[in-house]
Amino acid sequence: MKKLRNHSQLKQQENSSKAGSYETDLCTLTDLEFKREIAKILKDLRGDMNSKADSLRKELENIRKSEEKQENSFAEIQTELKAIKTKMNNAEELTSDWEDRIMEITQSGQQTENRIKKLESNIRDLWDNIKRANLRIIGIPEGVEKDKGMENIF
Repeated sequence: MKKLRNHSQLKQQENSSKAGSYETDLCTLTDLEFKREIAKILKDLRGDMNSKADSLRKELENIRKSEEKQENSFAEIQTELKAIKTKMNNAEELTSDWEDRIMEITQSGQQTENRIKKLESNIRDLWDNIKRANLRIIGIPEGVEKDKGMENIF
């Protein structure tokens, strides 16, 4: 049974066979041809390196832009968070003030109720006193006290 090889193993084998045949080709070249071939290889490598360097520069620039955007968004989030904290503190202060005001109103209402009860009690006492003064004496006709006076009724 044949052993199956994956794609990368096949590629490596092809590259190694090409490199082996290329090395033998370089050995057969004259000095001038060898120098030209090396110069061509170096030129290709330089071109590859330049293109890779350009792509790395672009990627680095994109990373820097992304980092700058993240820093800006982080600063915006911090600013918004500070604003929200300030609003929360103001809301807490207002809530505390309203609670204090409610307590004052409640206490004032209780004091008013107590005062009303006291005044009602005073009115009842006065009313009772007025009723007591309006006594009728049996045997003396009504209205005589106006004519004779209170001292001369008896």
